[in-house]
Amino acid sequence: MDHGHGEPRVRIPWLQQSLGNARVARLVVQRDPVPADVTYEPARDTASYVELVRALERQFPERTPRQVLAMLRQVYYGMPWSADTTSQWQEVLPASPRPGDPRRRAGSGTGSLFEALRRSQGSIPGLDIAHVFAGLEALLNPTAQVELEVLGPNVVVAMPNTEFATWGGDLGSAAGQALADPDIGASQRSDREYFNDKASADDLEGNIDAYGIVRGAGGRSGLGRALAGGGTPPAQGTRVSEILAQYYGQGSSRLATAHTNRYRDFAASIGGRVEGNRIANREDLVLTIAPRVGSFARVWYWKEYKRVHGAVQTAAAYTVRDPVVTVLATLKSQIMVRFFLQWVEQRLAGGG
Repeated sequence: MDHGHGEPRVRIPWLQQSLGNARVARLVVQRDPVPADVTYEPARDTASYVELVRALERQFPERTPRQVLAMLRQVYYGMPWSADTTSQWQEVLPASPRPGDPRRRAGSGTGSLFEALRRSQGSIPGLDIAHVFAGLEALLNPTAQVELEVLGPNVVVAMPNTEFATWGGDLGSAAGQALADPDIGASQRSDREYFNDKASADDLEGNIDAYGIVRGAGGRSGLGRALAGGGTPPAQGTRVSEILAQYYGQGSSRLATAHTNRYRDFAASIGGRVEGNRIANREDLVLTIAPRVGSFARVWYWKEYKRVHGAVQTAAAYTVRDPVVTVLATLKSQIMVRFFLQWVEQRLAGGG
């Protein structure tokens, strides 16, 4: 398949296999060296982001698609070179490969491929692309809860990592911050403002796209097989760039169809009963989801409390107040979950 770059490629017929009903291009080895004077700009839309991913794949031809997926997520989260260096992403995504620091080939600083990828978080209108990769990694290797390693007893968040890394973490941070601010001397805002801040529309779109890509690829196992390759003779996995190109493209592939149906499919995936453009069991869903979001919000509250008041005062306050904080976190989470489901319904109705 000609991707419009003009570079010679190795073409092997049996590398062309299908992803569901769609024909997809398989990873091929780029033999030409990357010109030293090439400069890159942050993506302006999903199509130009796909081109950046293709450039990364050319620079790391020996990396499997699964490793490239991890490399892309790590541009944004969890490593010393990431935009967000929080190390606890390793507990959220314990099965993630560690392909290494991409800057050794992708460069650093203005004009480098690495910097263009990093700055593409926030440069694509209506989409936080980083949330897509965090969600995909979690959905590929789900866990029932997340155990965070901290000094003293580990902290357990009673929320699947698939939610922790996506919409559940966004809603939990909104609820936790709303609960914490009065107790840490910060200005109190409205619940809606906390929701818009911590669970922005761009963030939520990225979260839902992760679910959509997995569905379009035939579920977790289907995406895993596509990234891994295999078969006889053994084929390389489907390139991440091709998966993204199909999902955000205009074709008739299963991935493109999944993008069209993403809001409806997502609502069903979290237990919603969609009737027309409404989630008919929305209030029941609020009560079901809020305790999980509240578990995250509780941890967020104490993190913020410790940041301001220190470990000693936090330990004393925790002993006395944690039962109340737990209840309040769940109640505040009900509000955030309700906002979220209303947001999904707006998208179902085409009001996004």
